[in-house]
Amino acid sequence: CPVSTECDEIKATAYVKENGDALICLGSWFPYGIDVNVNIDKEALGITGSYDLYAPAIKEMKPYDRTMEWQYGDLSTPEDYLQEERTYAEGEPIHVEGGQGLMLFLRRK
Repeated sequence: CPVSTECDEIKATAYVKENGDALICLGSWFPYGIDVNVNIDKEALGITGSYDLYAPAIKEMKPYDRTMEWQYGDLSTPEDYLQEERTYAEGEPIHVEGGQGLMLFLRRK
C-alpha cells in the first residue's frame, strides 16, 4: 500500500486510480484521539510535486445493515457531521478520533 502511518493502531488504506489519484482512508483502533503522520509513497503514486489531503464534509452514511435505522437528529451544525471539511498540508499531522476514521482525497498541486 502506498500509504501508512507511524502508529500501529491507526490503519491506512489507499484506493488508487490508474492516473495516481487516490482516496485515503484512515481508521483508528485507539480508545482516544491521536495526531498521526500519514506517510505517502510519492514515487508509487507518480507524484513529482507537492500535494495536500482534502477531507470533504460528510453529514451521514447509510447503515451497514439496511434493517437498522440510524437516528442522527438535526445535522445542520458542524459538530453533527461525521467528518468536517478540512485541508491538510503535505506532512501536517492529522487528528483521528478514537474508534473513528477519516476519508481524504490526495490532491496534487
